[in-house]
Amino acid sequence: MTAVGATPYVINVNVSIDTLDKKIGNEIARIVRESTRGGLKGVESMAFPHAGSIEIACNVRDPDPDSADKLRDKIQLEAARLVSLISLPIP
Repeated sequence: MTAVGATPYVINVNVSIDTLDKKIGNEIARIVRESTRGGLKGVESMAFPHAGSIEIACNVRDPDPDSADKLRDKIQLEAARLVSLISLPIP
């Protein structure tokens, strides 16, 4: 018997965000996942504390040449949006 296996390429993209709030990290990880409406193709993600910030760790299955840049940009955009929302003073 002979068995041959092949898997698509996978890249790992880790992006640190400037907050210690894991809830924000979890929300960003949820937003970028493929399983979420509007998420990015092939992305699996999670958030965890790392070196004084929150890191969004992502695996991207079968990436295209721009996958890492698109993912980083979306994470940074969502981080800026979510962190600024909680940073606004309450009148």
